[in-house]
This record gives sequence, C-alpha cells and structure tokens, in this order.
Amino acid sequence: MLEIRAAVRLNEVGAQGVLRPTVLLDYLLDAAGSHASQLGVGMQAMLDRGLTWFLSRLHVQILRYPRGGEEMKVRTWPSGIERLFYTREFVVEDEVGRRLALASSAWIVVNPETRRPVRPGVLGVVLPWKEERPLPSEFAKLPEPEGECLRQTYRPLASDIDVNQHVNSTVYPRWTLDCVSDHLRRHCLPAEIEIAYLAETQYGSEVQARTQVLDDCTRHSLTRLADGTELLRQATRWRPAGELL
Repeated sequence: MLEIRAAVRLNEVGAQGVLRPTVLLDYLLDAAGSHASQLGVGMQAMLDRGLTWFLSRLHVQILRYPRGGEEMKVRTWPSGIERLFYTREFVVEDEVGRRLALASSAWIVVNPETRRPVRPGVLGVVLPWKEERPLPSEFAKLPEPEGECLRQTYRPLASDIDVNQHVNSTVYPRWTLDCVSDHLRRHCLPAEIEIAYLAETQYGSEVQARTQVLDDCTRHSLTRLADGTELLRQATRWRPAGELL
C-alpha cells in the first residue's frame, strides 16, 4: 500500500471554494502511478518491456470536498485480477482520518505497438494484492445519453497528450463535467462519478461531448467526430454543494 499526503493548493480550488473534482481524479491517478513505480510496474518499466497501462474503468464516491490549504492523504493498493483487468482501490482522508472519497479502478496491460490488450500472465510480476475494496464496484455497463442533450466540441491540445501518445484519461472528465447545465455548475457538486473508457484518441481530433440531464444525475458520452467512435461513457450523480462541504 502507498500513502501520499498533500495540501490542497489554491490553484486547485474551483468556484465552490473546494478542490475541483477533476483535480481529485488527478491525485488518485498520480498515486496509482507512484505506487506502480514502487512495485516495478511503473510506466517506464512497462515501456521497457514493450507494454503499457491503459485505464479502463474508474468509479469514485465523494463524501466531502476539502478546501484550499486543507491537508489530505491518499491511500492506494492493487486488489486483484478480474479477467483482463487489474483492479486498484483508493481511500482519501482528511488530516484526522475522516474519509473524503472512495474509489475503485480497473486497468489493462496493452501492447503499445498493436494497441491491443494482453493477458495478465504476460506481465510476469506478482503484485502484493490486498483484497479489501472500500467501494465495491462491478463496473456495470453505463447507459448512453438519450433524447435532448447538451453538446460541446473539444479539440485536444498538446498539453492533453500523455506518454502513451493519446489524450490523458484525466482530460476526458474535465470535458464531460464542463458540459453540464448552468444550475449544476453553480449550485451542485459531483457526489459519484463512474467512467468507462472505451477508446483512445490523439492530438488534434475533434471530440463532441453529449450530456443528458436527469433529476439528480447526468449521463455523458464523448465521441470522435471524424469517424463516430465513442471514446467514453460516464454517469455522474450530483448533490447540492452545501451537502458536500
């Protein structure tokens, strides 16, 4: 298990005066990368073997958002293998140990040349599994937005591209959570986010976001406009901001 500690920086705080949800996802994935490196399966070690990691699913439940300057700690550990997927868990706590967020994720090992997944046995490493899953997730199929939708179009920038030469996984939820109604943006915060990463896209490819707004949740999809490939589906449950502060 890895534990990292950090103080929320002022440039990480959004309009509600608390840590932006997409920055929270950054902290989770940074912790995952750091722990993978400690275990000998970090990004560079994987590339040296002709392999790489792709994030496939991410499920986050947010109990309270920390404010600027507030201390928090992120704990993460690998929890097992399910078919092609390596699962990894996260717990985020404040400085006195009260839980701020829980998360679960699923990753696949990919051949970067063919862009195809490979079976876990190819990795040749036994990771120190801890089977505890504070946010048990079956990673069920997410529904597609239907009917009248909000729409935004994005074009990836050079700063959106990661070492796998595609748009980084944390960029997608930034796009989806920008494509919401003004009421949600001004008065609510995400309490739960479920993301299914379906395909990758590269620099310069236009991407359209679609969001269906329901009572207290939104359904999202990202599609590459050039060929209609769906890149991501997401379900977000919202609560009034005051209930998450």
